[in-house]
Amino acid sequence: MEDEWGGDWRHDHTEHDVSSSPPITTRCEYCRAIASHATTPIWELDYDTGIYICNECGSPAPDLEVTIATSEPRDVHAFTGEEDPSWEGSDFFVYLPKKTGREGKGGGAIPPMMRVLMTANSVLNINASSKGSNRCSLYDPFYTTVLGGRFSFEDMATSDEFLPGPIANLLFNDQLPPRSFWHRADLDEAGLPKMGHRSAALQRYPRLCFELFLHLHSGDSKRRPWSLQDWSSRTLIAPHLSTIIEKGGPLSRLGCRHLQTIRHNGIQHRDVEGFVHNLVTLRRASINQFAALVDGATAILTEMENTPSQGSNLLDRFVSKNCLVASDFEPTTFWGIHTQQAITISTLPLYSIPIALAVADAAFSLEGVPKSQIREVAYADVGWVNTDGIERLQEWWDWNMSQIN
Repeated sequence: MEDEWGGDWRHDHTEHDVSSSPPITTRCEYCRAIASHATTPIWELDYDTGIYICNECGSPAPDLEVTIATSEPRDVHAFTGEEDPSWEGSDFFVYLPKKTGREGKGGGAIPPMMRVLMTANSVLNINASSKGSNRCSLYDPFYTTVLGGRFSFEDMATSDEFLPGPIANLLFNDQLPPRSFWHRADLDEAGLPKMGHRSAALQRYPRLCFELFLHLHSGDSKRRPWSLQDWSSRTLIAPHLSTIIEKGGPLSRLGCRHLQTIRHNGIQHRDVEGFVHNLVTLRRASINQFAALVDGATAILTEMENTPSQGSNLLDRFVSKNCLVASDFEPTTFWGIHTQQAITISTLPLYSIPIALAVADAAFSLEGVPKSQIREVAYADVGWVNTDGIERLQEWWDWNMSQIN
C-alpha cells in the first residue's frame, strides 16, 4: 500500500471529553439516537463550534441550554504553548497536547494495518466496546459489511467494496495531523486562534463519509454515482455538508486521489450503468430494459461530449456551469496535505446530475418512464452546486438536447 505519497501511517484520532455533556435531552431529533443508559449521554461538546452535538450524526443539540457551552474554540483549552515538534516547518500549527497523567496500557506496538482496522471498526461502531448504534446499515446498498467468515484479516482491512475496508483504506497513511490543527495565518502573535477563526480540520466521521462518496464515483471494482444530498442524508452527515464544502478540506491522501480520478475519468459507460443500478436497487424507477437504457443514456452523453461549443463541448460546458460543488455559487477548490504542506486538488463535478438527466430522457423514450421520476435525483443537488436553481438547470439541459437532436 506504499506509493509516491510515502509509506508511513499516522493515526487520525481525536479524543472527546463527554464527561460534562448535559443529559437534558435523551433523544436526537435528527437521527433518533437514544442514550443506551443514564451514564452514556448522546451529546458531546464540539470545542471548535462551542455547541453540543449528537454522538451519532453530529447534529446540534436542540436545547438552548446546551448550545452556549463555550465561546472559545477547543484548542484554546488544549494549547500548552508548545508546538508538536513533528509538525514544525509545516503549513499548520499542531499543538502539543497536555499530559493527562494517564499511562498507556502495555502489550507492545500495534501493527499499522491492525490499528487502521480497529479505527475503522470504531468509526462504524462495530467494535465490541462501541456504545453507539451500528452504522453499517447506513451505507446499504452501496456498501455491504463482512466481518470474519471467509474473509481474512487483510481482506477486511483492504477491501475496496466490503466494509470496513473502504474506510480503513482512507485512514491508512492519510497524511493528516493526528489532532486538531490550524492554518498558521489564523493564529495571533501569542499563538492562539484569532477571534472567529476555526480549526482547519474537518470532523473525522463526516469527512470519511464525504470521501466514501468520492469513492463511489472512482472505485476500481465498481462505480455507483449518486446524489450528494441523498448520500449525506443516508449517512447522517447532512448537518456537516455545508462546512465540508465551505472549507474544501483537508481531504485524506486517498480522498484526494479519488477526486483526481473523478476528474481524470469523466463520465464513462460503467458510471451510467452504476447509476441505473442504483435507481433499480433503491426502487426509484422500474426499469425493464436495463442494458438498452444504459446504452441510450450513454449515447446522449457521448454525443454532447462530441459536439463543439464555444471552444469546449456541450457536456463540459454544462458540467462547468451547473454541476460543480459550490459554496454560495462559487465552486469549491478541494485540497489536501502532502508531506505536511497544503496542496490544491481540484473542483468536484457531480456527474450524477447529467447522468440522471440523460437517463430520464432515455427512459422516457424507451419505456415511457415519467421524466420527473428520475430527474428528481439531479434536482436534489441543486443547492450544492453552482447552478441557479432547478429551472435554470433544466433550461441548460433542454438547450443541449436541441443542439444534438
